[in-house]
Amino acid sequence: MVKNDTPAMEVYCAVREAITKQRLKPGMALRENSLCEDLGVGRSSVRTALQQLAKEGFVELIPNRGAFVAWFSEKQVRELYSLRRMFMVYALEQSIDTYTEEDIQYLQSCLLAQSEAFGVRDLERYVEAVSRFYRFIMHKTGNEYLKELAEQVVNRIGVYLCLYDNFY
Repeated sequence: MVKNDTPAMEVYCAVREAITKQRLKPGMALRENSLCEDLGVGRSSVRTALQQLAKEGFVELIPNRGAFVAWFSEKQVRELYSLRRMFMVYALEQSIDTYTEEDIQYLQSCLLAQSEAFGVRDLERYVEAVSRFYRFIMHKTGNEYLKELAEQVVNRIGVYLCLYDNFY
């Protein structure tokens, strides 16, 4: 992760916000020189930020070509949602008997947060609420491998929503 209060964090936040606010479109080139100039930072800060964004799925780094805002094919989106559904069904089968009233209330609060964020068109809050809902269900399984794999899928779906959803 990029350290707080560093030039790399400044680049990370600026580029991530531009992507999530859909000012940068899927497939757009992210030129290091332009980012350095626009943000008044050095190349190493830009590279560090782009590497973190690539780890999170917001950016694709292509050797000898550069960095690009991530993009998804229809097939990839279908695969992601299919995997999430499969993970959810399995997670619920494994853990449904362990749910408490507090757990149900927490999940309901996540759904309410999703609805409220959707109502005010706050995509970042919406994606975070959706992610909390799915992470909680995966956490209840106690299966570390499932949690790790599902986290990747949930994060990628969040990136997809930020890039393509007609929220704004």
